[in-house]
Amino acid sequence: MTAGSLMWLNLFIIGMIFPFLVSGLGHYCFVPFGAVCLLTASFIWMFLPETKGKTLAMITKEFHRLNYRGHGKMDPEVIQAQYQLGEVFHSTAL
Repeated sequence: MTAGSLMWLNLFIIGMIFPFLVSGLGHYCFVPFGAVCLLTASFIWMFLPETKGKTLAMITKEFHRLNYRGHGKMDPEVIQAQYQLGEVFHSTAL
């Protein structure tokens, strides 16, 4: 399951459940939203790499390394050629 389809599934579930939660939670109807925000923040903190202060080439190389583990070491010139052709973007979350 891709990240996009998982996001849409979560949005659908929350959209269907939220009206029932509001009637049952009363003044605490913000709790489900806070839980989703907390889960999202923990996912970002644990799984997404920091890109602050890095060049686009460094970010591309890191995503390529993360997406193609176990495929052997690739030549930096091949990575640059793939980047220029746009082949890297289809498999990364830039």
